[in-house]
Amino acid sequence: MYQEIPIDRLLPHPENSNRMGSTLLKKLEEHIKKSGNYETITARPHPELPNYFQILNGHHRVQALKKLNVAFVKCDVWAIGDLEARLLMATLNRLEGQDVPELRAILLAKLAEVIPISDLGSILPENQKQLQKMLLDAELNIKSAQQRAKEYSSHLITNIPDLRILDFILDSVQYHRITASLDGIIEREHFKDRGEALFFLCERFEASSLPEKASCFSSQKGRDPLYPPVS
Repeated sequence: MYQEIPIDRLLPHPENSNRMGSTLLKKLEEHIKKSGNYETITARPHPELPNYFQILNGHHRVQALKKLNVAFVKCDVWAIGDLEARLLMATLNRLEGQDVPELRAILLAKLAEVIPISDLGSILPENQKQLQKMLLDAELNIKSAQQRAKEYSSHLITNIPDLRILDFILDSVQYHRITASLDGIIEREHFKDRGEALFFLCERFEASSLPEKASCFSSQKGRDPLYPPVS
């Protein structure tokens, strides 16, 4: 349940093991100050003090908000016991993804187009020197990707296959029999698609000495003389 809670009513959990260095904490404070936004704090009713709440996730955000003299804090209040609270702190405060360096560099490059690096360095985990290196790497990666894309496009233009679309109108019985047979041929002969499998059937048909009995569309019972069913 979401509530606006007076900040002096939010108390840290004594078993919280997550710690943030002073440099990152200062950057978190600057980010909240500039944007006015922060992730909602997760808390629970304090197990011992009436009308107080115990922080489960967001201890550092609350520290930053206190330094900014914020009076009320957006909280998601969970009615949970001690065991669930410990499990929450052991998971929520530790579960996190990892940046893909190339993608983060591109993200930072987009930010740097509108925000000076000196300002980014005050709110992002990276310092100004690290940001400059990542932006240089991003520029090199983008140029390399653009060159590869250009080379690939040239390859496609000069190696366009002569492709055609072949349409059929089939009833459901024909459709299921034909697709099952083609998929069986693909698996047995290691073809890449149904087009190759169909072409293989045509070659077998042309090589057959009894083409009138070799149609794969025959509704006759029994084994097809041209291409036995795939088990």
